[in-house]
Amino acid sequence: MEFFRSAESIEEFSYRVTALGNLVGSLNKDMLSKATNQTKSNHSIQLLESLLSNISTDQKVAEIFRNLISLRKAYPVHGDNVEGVVEAHKYFELDYPVKDFEKSWNKIKSAYCNALNELFEIVKSFESES
Repeated sequence: MEFFRSAESIEEFSYRVTALGNLVGSLNKDMLSKATNQTKSNHSIQLLESLLSNISTDQKVAEIFRNLISLRKAYPVHGDNVEGVVEAHKYFELDYPVKDFEKSWNKIKSAYCNALNELFEIVKSFESES
């Protein structure tokens, strides 16, 4: 899987960020719609935010996911002038433009892993309360 490889060039970094952003943007929309009783939302991240707001006060997971999706929009996928790209670099404390690809990729991977762990803990604590 590409997520476990290094990112030593702009091409490798961009490819990995795009793949991770695609993964985050492809959350199971049907399951999230069912869990939130919402069918009108177009984006799985909105459904995740809705679910999390119902079971937790912590919105950090959704914030991380949303910023990962924004990073994905950067060059070469889109132009850097797309809304949220610069803000996402600031959120993850990345240089803009990225200069140290490996260090930046490690920060992004770490944030993603932390978000998954946090999401697991939120769901686990919610299930134990139910």
